[in-house]
Amino acid sequence: RCRLCELNGASNAFYSISDRIAADLSTSPNVKLETVSAIAGHACLPIPPPKKAKREEVLAVAVISSRVADDDQLRWLMVKRPSEGLLAGQWEFPNVEVWTSAKADVKKGKKDKAKSKSKA
Repeated sequence: RCRLCELNGASNAFYSISDRIAADLSTSPNVKLETVSAIAGHACLPIPPPKKAKREEVLAVAVISSRVADDDQLRWLMVKRPSEGLLAGQWEFPNVEVWTSAKADVKKGKKDKAKSKSKA
């Protein structure tokens, strides 16, 4: 539970902020009140959870075009994405996944475990 959710949480946070502002202003008289207030107020509030690392991937993409003899239009080979997930149902060039950061992390973890076992 966060400080604000506890019994008297809001008043405890208020007094904590007030005490922090008073302490900071007494030690540094040339510090702006707005700066100290913003820093002290943020310290008493819950912080958001850390973000997940972004997944990186390397794809090999095939861009294939052709002209049909009867028709002078240029045509492109495309595939439809799965009906679920990001960009569901949209069209894209055919591709294959060559490398993914998630797979690299798993391999790195296995290597680290093997090194630690060999040292033991």
